Amino acid sequence: MPKSVRYTLQLAEFLAALSACESEASAALTAVERAAEALDAEVAAIVCCGEVVAAVGYAQGAVPAAELSSVSGGGGELSVPGIGACPATAVALEHPPGGILVLARSGPDVFTGQEARLLRGMGSVTSLTMRMLRVLDDERAAREESDRHAAENARLLATLSEHTAMLERLAR
Repeated sequence: MPKSVRYTLQLAEFLAALSACESEASAALTAVERAAEALDAEVAAIVCCGEVVAAVGYAQGAVPAAELSSVSGGGGELSVPGIGACPATAVALEHPPGGILVLARSGPDVFTGQEARLLRGMGSVTSLTMRMLRVLDDERAAREESDRHAAENARLLATLSEHTAMLERLAR
C-alpha cells in the first residue's frame, strides 16, 4: 500500500477515534495515544501554556512540560526515559489556544515531510474535536444553570401566589 494511502487511512482512523470521545480530556488522551501509535513515537503529549494536558510514554507525574514546550518550534530532540535523545517534532494547535502536540521517537531518522503533514492533519482534527467538546460542555453548563434559574423562578412564583391568596383572605 502506498504511504500516501496509508497516511490517509491513518488520518481517517484518527478522526473516527476522536469522534467517539465525550470529553475534552478524553479527546486529548486519545489524540496523543493515536498519534504516537500512527507515527511510531515513544512519547507524545499535548502541552498548553507550560501545562501538560495529556501525555503517553512517561511515568505518571514525570512529564517534562518545559522540555516538551521547547520543541514548539517544530523540531529538535527530547530526552526519553530509558532511550535517551530522540528526534522530536511538534505542531501548533488552535485549541486549546497556545497548545502544541509534541511527538518523539527513537532512531536517527527525523520525521518525514509526509509524516509532518499527517501530524498537522491530526493536530487540526484534535483542535476541532477539543473545541467542539468544550463548546458542548459550556452549553451543557449554561443549560443546567438555566434550569436551576427556572426552578427557582417557579418556586418564587408559587410562594408569591400563596402569599397573594393569604393576603386576599385576610383582606375579606
